[in-house]
Amino acid sequence: ESKLDKQQGAMATLLVQDGTLRVGDAIWMGSVSGKIRAMFNDRGEAVRHAGPADPVVVTGLSDVPSAGEQFRIFDDERAARAKAEEHLLAKRQAEQKSTRAISLNDLFAQFQAGNVKELNLIVKADVAGSLEPIVSSLEKLSDEKIKVKIIHQGIGTITRSDIMLAMASQGIVIGFNENVEP
Repeated sequence: ESKLDKQQGAMATLLVQDGTLRVGDAIWMGSVSGKIRAMFNDRGEAVRHAGPADPVVVTGLSDVPSAGEQFRIFDDERAARAKAEEHLLAKRQAEQKSTRAISLNDLFAQFQAGNVKELNLIVKADVAGSLEPIVSSLEKLSDEKIKVKIIHQGIGTITRSDIMLAMASQGIVIGFNENVEP
């Protein structure tokens, strides 16, 4: 568990599983690192060290860690900070990769490489009479190499939610005679 205290700063409740945790140890947990400044047992008393199965609250962390995060002790604070920065960078790259919109050029390159087996489409049109023939024509484009999948179809302006759906499903928005919200 973790919290932000006005006087103490970032605090985390830790349960030691192996070894001994001491005041002054360099600690790393996820994207958070630090040097243990103070340690308190479950009764709120200051302690200098904690062994296996000892729950303790520690201070001296750079930020509030996520609940349930495992921690490790490092020889020096620099190594712990480097590990935390590495973890944070990897996490940011994963988030950017998962939320990055796919372009038609990206999709075509993946298709040429044989990585795309399904084309997710969101189709928007101005009237229902236009929408039905467009959707049926797009579905007929499916063959053994790639399957066209209409994940959403609708009438009206292309909205932010349409774009978010396309990003989440790695799909493409196709608009016929339609405007796009700013």
